[in-house]
Amino acid sequence: MPPALFLDKKFEETVTLKRGQSTAFEIPFKGSPQPTVTWNYNGGDLPDKKRMEVDTIVNMTTVRLGKVIRTDAGEYTLTLENPVGKTSLTITLNVLGESRH
Repeated sequence: MPPALFLDKKFEETVTLKRGQSTAFEIPFKGSPQPTVTWNYNGGDLPDKKRMEVDTIVNMTTVRLGKVIRTDAGEYTLTLENPVGKTSLTITLNVLGESRH
Protein backbone atom coordinates (compact mmCIF):
# COMPACT_ATOMS: atom_id res chain seq x y z
CA MET A 1 0.00 0.00 0.00
CA PRO A 2 1.50 3.37 -0.96
CA PRO A 3 1.79 6.00 1.76
CA ALA A 4 -1.58 7.63 2.28
CA LEU A 5 -3.75 9.58 4.68
CA PHE A 6 -7.52 9.88 4.25
CA LEU A 7 -10.26 11.31 6.46
CA ASP A 8 -13.82 11.55 5.11
CA LYS A 9 -15.07 15.12 5.55
CA LYS A 10 -18.69 13.93 5.54
CA PHE A 11 -18.25 13.43 9.29
CA GLU A 12 -17.61 17.16 9.74
CA GLU A 13 -20.94 18.26 11.17
CA THR A 14 -22.84 19.97 13.95
CA VAL A 15 -24.40 17.75 16.62
CA THR A 16 -27.06 18.98 19.05
CA LEU A 17 -27.77 17.13 22.30
CA LYS A 18 -29.87 17.84 25.37
CA ARG A 19 -28.04 18.17 28.66
CA GLY A 20 -27.55 14.72 30.20
CA GLN A 21 -27.51 12.84 26.89
CA SER A 22 -24.54 10.79 25.75
CA THR A 23 -23.08 10.24 22.31
CA ALA A 24 -20.08 8.89 20.48
CA PHE A 25 -18.31 10.32 17.45
CA GLU A 26 -17.01 7.35 15.43
CA ILE A 27 -14.71 8.40 12.61
CA PRO A 28 -13.20 5.94 10.13
CA PHE A 29 -9.90 6.86 8.47
CA LYS A 30 -7.18 5.36 6.32
CA GLY A 31 -3.51 5.90 6.86
CA SER A 32 -0.29 4.21 5.84
CA PRO A 33 1.73 4.28 7.94
CA GLN A 34 -0.83 4.30 10.77
CA PRO A 35 -1.26 7.97 11.76
CA THR A 36 -1.07 9.54 15.18
CA VAL A 37 -4.63 10.36 16.29
CA THR A 38 -5.36 13.43 18.44
CA TRP A 39 -8.70 14.76 19.70
CA ASN A 40 -8.86 18.37 20.91
CA TYR A 41 -11.64 20.49 22.40
CA ASN A 42 -11.66 24.17 21.40
CA GLY A 43 -7.93 23.85 20.65
CA GLY A 44 -7.00 22.24 23.96
CA ASP A 45 -7.42 18.99 25.86
CA LEU A 46 -10.78 17.28 26.27
CA PRO A 47 -12.49 18.99 29.25
CA ASP A 48 -13.45 15.97 31.36
CA LYS A 49 -11.41 12.78 31.14
CA LYS A 50 -13.92 10.91 33.34
CA ARG A 51 -16.86 11.51 31.01
CA MET A 52 -14.92 11.64 27.74
CA GLU A 53 -13.13 8.58 26.48
CA VAL A 54 -11.07 8.21 23.32
CA ASP A 55 -10.58 4.80 21.74
CA THR A 56 -8.52 4.33 18.60
CA ILE A 57 -8.03 1.10 16.68
CA VAL A 58 -6.71 0.51 13.16
CA ASN A 59 -8.68 2.74 10.78
CA MET A 60 -11.23 3.94 13.38
CA THR A 61 -11.24 6.44 16.22
CA THR A 62 -14.07 7.09 18.65
CA VAL A 63 -14.62 9.73 21.30
CA ARG A 64 -17.44 8.96 23.73
CA LEU A 65 -19.12 11.83 25.55
CA GLY A 66 -21.07 10.79 28.63
CA LYS A 67 -23.91 12.85 30.12
CA VAL A 68 -23.02 16.13 28.44
CA ILE A 69 -23.30 19.44 30.26
CA ARG A 70 -23.61 22.94 28.80
CA THR A 71 -19.89 23.64 29.07
CA ASP A 72 -19.13 20.61 26.84
CA ALA A 73 -20.48 22.61 23.88
CA GLY A 74 -17.80 23.63 21.41
CA GLU A 75 -15.54 22.27 18.72
CA TYR A 76 -14.09 18.76 18.87
CA THR A 77 -11.25 18.47 16.38
CA LEU A 78 -9.78 15.19 15.19
CA THR A 79 -6.25 15.43 13.75
CA LEU A 80 -4.44 12.64 11.95
CA GLU A 81 -0.73 12.93 11.26
CA ASN A 82 1.85 10.64 9.67
CA PRO A 83 5.00 11.18 7.57
CA VAL A 84 2.79 11.71 4.48
CA GLY A 85 0.96 14.68 5.96
CA LYS A 86 -1.67 15.95 8.32
CA THR A 87 -5.44 16.25 8.06
CA SER A 88 -8.24 17.16 10.44
CA LEU A 89 -11.96 17.61 10.81
CA THR A 90 -14.08 19.41 13.36
CA ILE A 91 -17.40 18.39 14.91
CA THR A 92 -19.34 21.19 16.59
CA LEU A 93 -21.38 20.17 19.63
CA ASN A 94 -24.35 22.20 20.84
CA VAL A 95 -25.88 21.36 24.24
CA LEU A 96 -29.43 22.43 25.00
CA GLY A 97 -30.98 22.76 28.46
CA GLU A 98 -30.61 24.69 31.65
CA SER A 99 -27.22 24.78 33.27
CA ARG A 100 -27.03 23.64 36.86
CA HIS A 101 -25.41 25.83 39.46
